[in-house]
Amino acid sequence: MLEEFTAENDLIILNSGEQTFVHSAYHSTSVIDLAVATPSIASECSWAAHSDLCGSDHFPIFLTLTSNFSPNVKTTSFNFQKADWSFFGDLCRLSLDDSMADIEQFTSKLLDAARSSIPFHKGTKCKTQVPRFTQEFRSKLDYGSVVYGSAKKHVLRALDLIHHQGLRIALGAFRTSPIKSLYAEAGESSLEHWRIKLASNYVLKLKSLPRNPCHEVVFEAPLSDFPANTKSEPNLVARTFERIKNAKIKLITIDNLHVQCPPPWEEHTFNVDIFLMKQKKKIPVKLLIEENFFRINEKFSNHYDVFTDGSKLEEKVAAAAYFPEHPDRSKATRLRDGASVFSAELEGIALTLTEIKKLTKTLSTVTACQPYRLSKAKISK
Repeated sequence: MLEEFTAENDLIILNSGEQTFVHSAYHSTSVIDLAVATPSIASECSWAAHSDLCGSDHFPIFLTLTSNFSPNVKTTSFNFQKADWSFFGDLCRLSLDDSMADIEQFTSKLLDAARSSIPFHKGTKCKTQVPRFTQEFRSKLDYGSVVYGSAKKHVLRALDLIHHQGLRIALGAFRTSPIKSLYAEAGESSLEHWRIKLASNYVLKLKSLPRNPCHEVVFEAPLSDFPANTKSEPNLVARTFERIKNAKIKLITIDNLHVQCPPPWEEHTFNVDIFLMKQKKKIPVKLLIEENFFRINEKFSNHYDVFTDGSKLEEKVAAAAYFPEHPDRSKATRLRDGASVFSAELEGIALTLTEIKKLTKTLSTVTACQPYRLSKAKISK
């Protein structure tokens, strides 16, 4: 039967004939452990049995792939229907030359231009309705969960049934599939844990907004003590404060967010050119970037040049502002370890605005250039 199976499926047995099993009672040996492979990799495999039983009645077997075998890689193709042909033409005019005699160089330049302007086919994937379920269905369950999360547990279980049924439909799962497998397959958490997360995020955000009408109710009201035999459920404060404490999050470290009224984008008008941001980042031709940069410089020729940057290397974060005309005013600072690169970029802009405030004499410009303070994130030199 085994010979028929290997013959029908075109398989090759890798065993060398060594014994693989020792009977514990009769101490007889036999070969009952087999290793098989397809003909495409059988010649690249080596089989060997260990000389020690290692406390078992089967000898350990070592299978080694002797060469750098790699499975067939799926080739990708260009999606010409979504190609940006005008951008492709610009890249070709800048990178290709009629005098280019090297065919390999010509092909390389042409492919670089194609990769930057023509997307690839994404291929077929097994699509589920989980994103749609999350966007259209679970969002309705999330609405008001900070408030109704204090309801009794038997009332909230009715929502769990709806949640599980929605996941089964979105995944196409069987009715008998375990609930935990649904969570793992969809990348979802239970509604109970999701409500805890939403409530905790709400409390932490509320902590940074002292002007919010709910701030006084949540943070200045005394915590309620609920007896063990009570039928009431904990309120928002009792539900979240203990979990925030267990997560080792100190509320005292959360900085207050002072919201300006009216917001600065309504009080002052700024002329911002975002042309470079719209360009594709993977542009193989440096000349095209320089051309656009010089065009912007000509547009703002009567303005003051300042260059800002924020960078992150492992856990270390820093920001800088460089003034080409006044290098002595250039600034650099370290942020706290683990800060995001976005905070570093904002800190670089804040350094610039601080220097502009010193250079500016008019009160209106000083008010417009007040930098956002990142007192918790910044580490002064």
